[in-house]
Amino acid sequence: MVTTSPDLLTPSRFRAGRQFCDEVQEYCRTVLRRLNSSGNGSGRLHKIGVTSCYCKEGVSTISAQLAATAACDDRRVLLIDGNLVRPAVQKIFHINDGPGLSEAVLHGNDVSDCIRASGVENLFVLTSGKTADNPARVYDSTELGKVIETAGRNFDLVIFDLPAAGEDSSAVRIAGLLDGVLLVVESERVRRQVARRVTEQFEQADVRLLGAVLNKRRQHVPDWLYQTL
Repeated sequence: MVTTSPDLLTPSRFRAGRQFCDEVQEYCRTVLRRLNSSGNGSGRLHKIGVTSCYCKEGVSTISAQLAATAACDDRRVLLIDGNLVRPAVQKIFHINDGPGLSEAVLHGNDVSDCIRASGVENLFVLTSGKTADNPARVYDSTELGKVIETAGRNFDLVIFDLPAAGEDSSAVRIAGLLDGVLLVVESERVRRQVARRVTEQFEQADVRLLGAVLNKRRQHVPDWLYQTL
């Protein structure tokens, strides 16, 4: 599944509780429908990761908008910020500092105490928490999988904002704990070889690549993207 994004709201323009423009909402609904249609017959996907080849390709914005759109359709949604190096979810939703994913994994904080309201009805957030001195301690911990399972028990959909898979192998490891991953590809920035290398990383790790979103598109969709995915 390859889809191209409209002019999505940037983090600086995104506001909790703000009504999305019709085009963006409908686009996000289309992506969610296509993701579920790519399921394995067991019903809706429950845990989805969103990543990219490089940082700053729009992963956090797309993750937030997909989560908010699903929540607007009466689904209880949890958005987890798993990018400990460049966390953005807290800023997007204007959430105050507090314990998050790092504290739940490393310090045993109760996950339910770390989950907070986003300001959008039915959408809740687990921020990255205090940035760990060594993010690998969080990513490599056996507690991470337990936290993800615990966090998702009371939600219809969990969206995990991941680091860039082309720059941080942790994204691939975390994706292995999820039902699948959506790859964000910035138009006219990411070369075919780079996207192919990232998809091969997923394949080698037996991670299910659900599809791709071509972001910031100005020209036609390149043929290599369809061939790669």
